[in-house]
Amino acid sequence: MKKIMFLILTVPSFAFLFSYEIKLSEITSMIDSMTLKEKVSQLFFVCMPKKKDFSVCPGGVIPSKSLLREMYSKKFDITKNFSRHSIPPFIGIDQEGGMVDRISFIYKFPSIGKVCQDKKNRKEIINAQISIMSSLGINVNFSPCVDISSKKNSFIKRTKRGISEEPDTIISFARFYMKEHKKKRILNALKHFPGYGDTYDNSDDFITDYRGSEKDFFNNLRVFSSLLDQASFVMMSNLKYPFLDTLPALMSKTIVSFVKSQDSTVIILTDDIACRGFSNPFEVLKKSFNAGCDMFILMNDTLYEHLADSMVYWVSTDQIGASELEKKLVKILLKKEYLYHLSKEVKGL
Repeated sequence: MKKIMFLILTVPSFAFLFSYEIKLSEITSMIDSMTLKEKVSQLFFVCMPKKKDFSVCPGGVIPSKSLLREMYSKKFDITKNFSRHSIPPFIGIDQEGGMVDRISFIYKFPSIGKVCQDKKNRKEIINAQISIMSSLGINVNFSPCVDISSKKNSFIKRTKRGISEEPDTIISFARFYMKEHKKKRILNALKHFPGYGDTYDNSDDFITDYRGSEKDFFNNLRVFSSLLDQASFVMMSNLKYPFLDTLPALMSKTIVSFVKSQDSTVIILTDDIACRGFSNPFEVLKKSFNAGCDMFILMNDTLYEHLADSMVYWVSTDQIGASELEKKLVKILLKKEYLYHLSKEVKGL
């Protein structure tokens, strides 16, 4: 643990130290000052494979591992890169540890399940990851993965991404995990709602049906319900749940509405809408928006401008609701106010 303690002590922190209140009217003023293109762009969480300055800033960016290396070596300052935009993007990565370890080039972290089991050292391990993310400018971690899976050959078990099979253990650990992130103003995303279960296949490759016991499914719902008010984001699964809907979870009003009934402030985030499992990301975007999702992960950055332009057209032609767009923006901007203290910019509008 000495190396981990060294990381915690030597990596600088960029967490904000102020506290404040914001009025809804200030958020509304911010939204009123935006063009329609700027509004719809806030809904996208776009992969950033290399240095780039978007003409219209997306709501969030996901730096690639190669870009993270440049950020770590001080060859690229991602905060400075977006400084000309009045509303900076969320900067997010998947940092679970184990097989999903975006900062492994700095230090290889154990899987989240192993961290959970290591009660003596878990706090040091988690905070070492947090300190590195904070030093890089990361303020969103697409973690923890709270999927319950019982079978050893399932996708969650095979990739060692699960915390535990016991709901109460998951709930207790995930609360602690997110609390530690909040100390450095890093927001968390629970995933993959409503649970991956014992599904064998990775839905990034092709969309498949949920597999798992009824008990595990309802236990997973209990886990999510217990944690939603602690999280800033919840990531929807790309799986189909035939007993609930014919559409994948991110496009299902039935499934998305359950999240809203539990917590109206959490940002409902899709998994990648341009993954290999989907043939038409434009259709996925439109249906996910109408199902109630708030933000859309897009790992193919070349599609960003085209999808944003399509959304502008859909709003302009009443194919998607302008009022729904603004409700999503309120949720997004409230989280950004927490991170960036945007209200100071409003007064100069």
